[in-house]
Amino acid sequence: MFSQCSSLTSIVIPESVTTIGDYAFNNCSSLTDVYCANAQSDLSISTTGNDCLTSATWHDYRTGTCGESLTWTLLDGALTISGSGKMTDYVEGSAPWYAKAGTVKSVAIGDEVTGIGAYAFQDCSSIESIMIPDSVTSIGNGAFTGCTSLTVTVNCSSYVLQWIKDNAAAYTVIHGTLEKKPAVDATCTEDGNSECYTCPVCGKYFLQDDNGEYKEADCVIHAYGHIYVKTEAMPQTCTEAGNSEYYTCSVCNNHFKLDGEEYTEIEENSWIIPADGHTYVKTEAVAQTCTEAGNSEYYTCSVCGKYFKLDGEEYTEIEQDSWIIPAAPHSHRLTDGACAGCGKTFDTTGMTVLTLPASLEQINANAFRGASEQVVVIPDGCRSVGSGAFAGCDDLQYVFLPEGLTLPEDAFGGATVELIYR
Repeated sequence: MFSQCSSLTSIVIPESVTTIGDYAFNNCSSLTDVYCANAQSDLSISTTGNDCLTSATWHDYRTGTCGESLTWTLLDGALTISGSGKMTDYVEGSAPWYAKAGTVKSVAIGDEVTGIGAYAFQDCSSIESIMIPDSVTSIGNGAFTGCTSLTVTVNCSSYVLQWIKDNAAAYTVIHGTLEKKPAVDATCTEDGNSECYTCPVCGKYFLQDDNGEYKEADCVIHAYGHIYVKTEAMPQTCTEAGNSEYYTCSVCNNHFKLDGEEYTEIEENSWIIPADGHTYVKTEAVAQTCTEAGNSEYYTCSVCGKYFKLDGEEYTEIEQDSWIIPAAPHSHRLTDGACAGCGKTFDTTGMTVLTLPASLEQINANAFRGASEQVVVIPDGCRSVGSGAFAGCDDLQYVFLPEGLTLPEDAFGGATVELIYR
C-alpha cells in the first residue's frame, strides 16, 4: 500500500488494523515514527518487505473526543485535552483513556477548556502535576480520584480555586508579582492593614519572613465600630407597615438590631413589619327586583372601611357602590297590563300609541327619530334595534318589548324611558 513511499516519515495506524501484508511499507526508507494504539507485538505484520516499518520507533497513540468541541490525545503517556468547551462528565471507570490510566504520566489542558468532567483523570496515579487554566470554571466530582501523586497547580484568580483547596490532596497557588502595601488605618466600616505585601490579582496579604520568603498572613486591622442611632418601634396597622426597633450607624448608614448588649447588622428594611391586612366582613348578594336595586356579594374591611370582592381566594379592592345591580325592567302581563314582578300597572289610557307591525323583524337606525307617540309596542318577532332608533322622541314614556330583545345604549338618545318586557 505504501511501498516505495520513500519520503514518508511517520504514520498513524488505526486501532482497527490487525494485519499488515507483504511489502506494505517496502522501501519506506525515511519512516522513523509509527503511532498506533496497538503494540507492534499485537499486530500480524508480514516479515516480507516491511523492515522499514518494524525498525521505526513505535509510539503508544490514542485519540478521540471528550466533549462537544473537545478532543483528547494520549501519546506515550502524555494526555492532551484540546479544543473549547466543557469536558464530558463520566461515571467511575468510564473515561475513554481509563484503560491506560496507569500509563498516563502528564496531562495538558488547553486554554479554552471550560470544564473538567467528573472522574476525568480517575486512577491516573503516575501524574505528578497538572496546571488548571483560568478558562476552567467547573470541575466534576471525582475528577482526580486515585491521583495519589498529584499536585494541582492553579492561578490565584482561578474560578475553581476554592474547589481545588477543598478537594485536591495537594495544590500550589500561583500569585502575581507581590506589591508592597503601605499601612492603612481602619475606619468605622472598612478594615485597614499593617504594612505588608499584596497580590495584585487576588488581593491576599503576605509578609516576608527572615529567609526572604513570602508567606500568606493576616495583616488586617479590623474596623473600629459604628455610631448607633435608634429608631423606635412602630406598630403596624391594617393598611400600613410598622417597624421593629432598629439602629442606624450615622457614619456608614449600615443597620443593626440590639440583642441584649450586642449589635447585630441587619439587612435594610428587615425591620419592616407588614401590615396586618384587612378584616373582611361579608355582605351577601341580593337579587335586584323591578322596583329595587340589588347587589353582588362584596366585603367591607371592619378596620379601614375599604371595599373588596373575592376572586377565587384573592380579595381585590373595589370602588364604593360598584356592587350595585340596577333594578330590573318590569315584566308586562298581557292579561291585566300589570308587571309580573311587582304588580305595577301601566296605564296608557289617553296616550298616543305606536304599535309596530307583527311582521317587523328589524328596526333600522334612526327609524323613528323624533316620533311624537308616548307609547311604542315592539312585536315579538323583532330581533334587533338600530342605533338612535327612537332618539328625539321627547314624549315617549313606555316601550313594550319582547323578552330577550337587547337595545343599544343610544336607542333613545339618552332619554329616560321605562322598558316593559312581556
